[in-house]
Amino acid sequence: MTHEEYKDWMKSLKTGDEVAIDVSWRNSRKQKFTILKIERETKTQLISGTWRWRKDDGYVVGGSYDHKLQPVTQQVRDTIARRRVEVRFLGLVEEKNLETYTTEQLQSVIDILKGEA
Repeated sequence: MTHEEYKDWMKSLKTGDEVAIDVSWRNSRKQKFTILKIERETKTQLISGTWRWRKDDGYVVGGSYDHKLQPVTQQVRDTIARRRVEVRFLGLVEEKNLETYTTEQLQSVIDILKGEA
């Protein structure tokens, strides 16, 4: 999206529209998006819950430049879905008693994850 397209998109936003923000930590290797709805607006700001963004540039008010408004694209939705699966997978691994699996079974999982299966 070009800068001009972004500005036009920002001008089009209104109460009820969905927007995305990247809520990952600055040093994170993975983007972690969340989707919010614009709940209300003022002359200069868009507001959702405790989040406030400037209408002119999409940056969060009084905070990090990391949380700039973004359109909700299929890529954003796919990233959210992927992250949910990753978290679920990691939770399952942490909950399992690995003693119930044979060494060969565990090695098979490792091989799959390393791309060697």
